[in-house]
Amino acid sequence: MQRVRQLFPRLQVEGEPEFWCGLRPATPSNVPCIGRTRYSNLWLNTGHGTLGWTMSCGSAAALADLVSGRRPEPEFPFLRC
Repeated sequence: MQRVRQLFPRLQVEGEPEFWCGLRPATPSNVPCIGRTRYSNLWLNTGHGTLGWTMSCGSAAALADLVSGRRPEPEFPFLRC
């Protein structure tokens, strides 16, 4: 808040500040969790941590294969949810 006041001295704040943190879900190893959950219509593609954008295309392709009943191609290590 002090830095904001320094940068924007004429900023008029309404109400109390609301603090937020955009945490990324991650597994301990950053290996993603991809697959079906115990709910038949809920599939997950999560846990990449900081590698989310880096791994997004491959993970999405693996998830699409799993949803379609195919073996993920190309094969890469990930956690089955």
